[in-house]
Amino acid sequence: MKWIIMPVCGRHPLCKCGRKYFFFFMVAALLVPGLVQGAGRQLDPASIVETSVVNVEELISRSMRERNAVQAVTWAEEAVYLADSLRHSKLKAMALLQSGTAWKNVGDHVRSEARLQDALELFQELGMEHERHKVYHALGETYRASGWLDIAMSTLLTARAFFDKTGAKEDLARTYNRLAATSYERLYWHPSYEKVDAILRKGGSTFQEELNRFPELADLYREVRLYLDRASAMGTELHLEELIISNKIIESGLYIQTHQSNLALDEFDKLIAYMHQTGMTRDLPLVLINKARVLGYSRLNQPEAAILVAEEALELARKEGIRMYEFMATDALYYDYLAMENYRKAHDYLSKAKNLYEEFQNERILLAAKAKEHEHQIHQSELELAYRRNQSQYLSITLVIIIGLFSVFFLILWRKNREKNQLLDELKEKSIIISGKNRELAEINAEKDRLFSILGHDLLNPFTSIIGFSQMLEEEAAKEDNPNLKEYASIIQAASLQVMQLLRNLLDWARMLQGSIIFTPQVFQLREVTGPAVSIYEEQARQKGIRIVHTVPEEVSLHADRNMIATVVRNLLSNAVKFTGDGGEVRITATEGDEQTTIIVEDTGIGISDENLKMLFASGGHSSTPGTAREKGTGLGLILCKDFIEKHRGTIQVSSKPGSGSTFTVVLPDA
Repeated sequence: MKWIIMPVCGRHPLCKCGRKYFFFFMVAALLVPGLVQGAGRQLDPASIVETSVVNVEELISRSMRERNAVQAVTWAEEAVYLADSLRHSKLKAMALLQSGTAWKNVGDHVRSEARLQDALELFQELGMEHERHKVYHALGETYRASGWLDIAMSTLLTARAFFDKTGAKEDLARTYNRLAATSYERLYWHPSYEKVDAILRKGGSTFQEELNRFPELADLYREVRLYLDRASAMGTELHLEELIISNKIIESGLYIQTHQSNLALDEFDKLIAYMHQTGMTRDLPLVLINKARVLGYSRLNQPEAAILVAEEALELARKEGIRMYEFMATDALYYDYLAMENYRKAHDYLSKAKNLYEEFQNERILLAAKAKEHEHQIHQSELELAYRRNQSQYLSITLVIIIGLFSVFFLILWRKNREKNQLLDELKEKSIIISGKNRELAEINAEKDRLFSILGHDLLNPFTSIIGFSQMLEEEAAKEDNPNLKEYASIIQAASLQVMQLLRNLLDWARMLQGSIIFTPQVFQLREVTGPAVSIYEEQARQKGIRIVHTVPEEVSLHADRNMIATVVRNLLSNAVKFTGDGGEVRITATEGDEQTTIIVEDTGIGISDENLKMLFASGGHSSTPGTAREKGTGLGLILCKDFIEKHRGTIQVSSKPGSGSTFTVVLPDA
């Protein structure tokens, strides 16, 4: 017999609501014949659970099909928490796998890795090895997107070994595709590639010829070809159209990076035709954007042709509602109109690109907030109360039946209240855990602030002593006429100066992030700052045979933060000496106008490539290049310069050509 489930409103089974329904139930038992027989046709709780399982599977499927990356995350997160409320480990692991993939697609790699690690743990507990290695595949892709290419390779190779061993051809083909993509990025970011790219841009050589001079780059190129050929062969064999398209995109990119632009364009045209033929046009805007880049500013400098292709990509991206492709197409149009010197159009598209990027970031923030809110919610399924009553009266219903029905009713109320109390206890435990984590985070932040304080006060002072004593050691070495001792003293002093500059930049950067740098402008003579800065780097310049020409006029004065301007001048002089070779020259000068003061630091060094110029002041987008004497840096110096100058409402610009030196121009408005 299936019993009727009564609603519960209080913690005690005999609450006011319970007594009311009990009374109603007794009357119904006496007056409504056939109640017990009708109670057999009630809603089965098992069918409700089955329906919820179907809902989770449907949410996962929706997320996988969804083209809008933000909506895909929403579906996946709902699936995670619905599966969690059902205590269904397998469904939860599958939902976590899809959630990690969706978070990667919106660019939140930290949350993506967290979701995938949770899925990995659940699949391992369930003993589902195939699904566990699918998670390794997804983790490898997240690491690749994060720029952790070596970790991505090792993770993908783990998945590849399993799929190869078990004969999972489709998964193996997809893993080879991601291995090819990761190897392609390792090739692009290899230090030797920048040199080869610079040579190929000048002409007179081919990529294959240059590979003979760079064996490590040649090995990486062969690795890309190996994985790409295997992925292409298996994708064609298994008729995986989406994978075939992805392989062709990587192939086209490889042609671009090896300066085979015409082959890249041919491959793009074939790929576009194939996508129209198969109807797999989801990533067609991306293909058109890459084609526009080859035609335009990236390679062939044909902005008119590039604009036509980029506009087609923009229209398709808007139609498909893929915000990231809209941004990429708008960005490409900005550079092409800039190349045509159509500055009005370029400005319009730059503004559109900025707005799209900000909208995308806002969506990501709202999505993360919504996911956080989901973490504190427990999805509850409501059981529908249904029973059937007959109109016939049976006075023969005995007291035993009434007592039995009451007992069932009492038991159901007790069980429901116990479940409710358990859920409340779980919620309290989770709240306690969250409070503890918040306290731990506050303690960690306090320790971090104390660490930077120690660095600033206890680590910086010894370097001042080291520099002073190294200078004394060098002077004594000159008296003793010991060239080796003098050389060693010079090395110690130069190294100490570099480390001290790095430490100053690191501390300034940390204080800037903490908001502890106080902006205190005052009036001072510019030479009071430039003179000491020149003195710091004169010895380092002398060792490299560089002449520093200091022509800042005595009468130039500033109303600015003295320490910030000193940091900017030191960093610009340090970079100029660092990237200028033997026999070169570094000049620092300044001019004072009616409403602004201009500071210029110019060198005759190795110069900066166009690609590095774009990322020069970008936080996290550029790693420091070794100097002419293999000096090392972090790239923080120029980021600090930009932030400090913008604090003064000024600008910092750079003009440079490889092999022709660089000129940094700082413009500060008068107060």
